[in-house]
This record gives sequence, C-alpha cells and structure tokens, in this order.
Amino acid sequence: PNCGLCPLCKREQETSIHLFVKCRFTIRLWNMVIARYGLVHMDTTVWHLHESLFDWWDR
Repeated sequence: PNCGLCPLCKREQETSIHLFVKCRFTIRLWNMVIARYGLVHMDTTVWHLHESLFDWWDR
C-alpha cells in the first residue's frame, strides 16, 4: 500500500511537482537527459523553487 511518500526517495509526500522536478532521483534523470541532449538552458538547481508543474513549465 502507498503510504503517501514518493516511491523513489521515500522522503517527501508524493505530489506531481515532487515526482517530476523535486525528487532527487528525478533530478538525476533530468540531469542525464540535459547532458545527453545539450539542453544547457535547463537549470535543475532552481527547480525546487517552483510551487506547481504549471509554474515550472511556464519558466
């Protein structure tokens, strides 16, 4: 059963913003994609500042 925690890091509540842009495992994955495709304009170090996926997407 899901206890409400992120299934990857098991440290934070499982929310869409956490799962897509705040989870330490997701950030690692994003960094690999960014490096592989040369997406230098994407800066994962500031993603934790976003309150929602819509906020993150609009930036």
